[in-house]
Amino acid sequence: MFPTSLISKATQAGYCLSLLVTLGMINFAQIASSEEPPANREVLREIKELNQDIAELLEKRGDAYFSIKKFELAIADYSESIRLDRPFTDPVLYRKRVFAAVLLGAEDRALEFALEFEKDGCQIGQSLMAVLESKWTLVEVLSRSNSDKVRDPVKALKIAKEAEFAGGRGRHDVVEFALAMAYSANHDFEAAAEHQERGLELTTVELNPQYKAQLESYRNKKEFRFRQPVQETLEPKTDR
Repeated sequence: MFPTSLISKATQAGYCLSLLVTLGMINFAQIASSEEPPANREVLREIKELNQDIAELLEKRGDAYFSIKKFELAIADYSESIRLDRPFTDPVLYRKRVFAAVLLGAEDRALEFALEFEKDGCQIGQSLMAVLESKWTLVEVLSRSNSDKVRDPVKALKIAKEAEFAGGRGRHDVVEFALAMAYSANHDFEAAAEHQERGLELTTVELNPQYKAQLESYRNKKEFRFRQPVQETLEPKTDR
């Protein structure tokens, strides 16, 4: 089920406990927080390390599923990886799960995942960037969704401004991008273009072509909605 190199990291007792944690039969946080005899502490440490290894493997398998457009399977692996590694999960993993749902055409689930990301954001490594990225992700879903049940421009702008406040005096590309999307959803395209330009000036990662495409869309006074997923269809059979 798992590579032997991982199994060897824990004692037999520790591995069994880890499987119970993985299957949701035991909550690791409850175990770790209880008073344990010194002899058990090493086992608990090994369980924690093993869970982190399993979480990393699940994320990699989820990425593989994502690459071949098996989004439902990717979501399942991402979700379990997040559960096992919380509160140390990489914020990028939360975003990947959100967009797997978007590409699946399940924008209601994308919103659910984005809300969970925002809830966990303040706990992820106690990182300001995790908070800002969680709000950016939620704003993106609320602003770009094609579903009337999900789309909420007013709430998107409110959350984008919360991100701006949380960022303090520092300027952050994700905050500018969030503000741009929220303003565009409210049809204030001049403000949207202005914030998108600021975000492009601030970004330090490899420039995503989407960011420039968004700027062009705002300059043309158009929103930048999610693309509708292409459904695979079968050609009707014909008699020969």
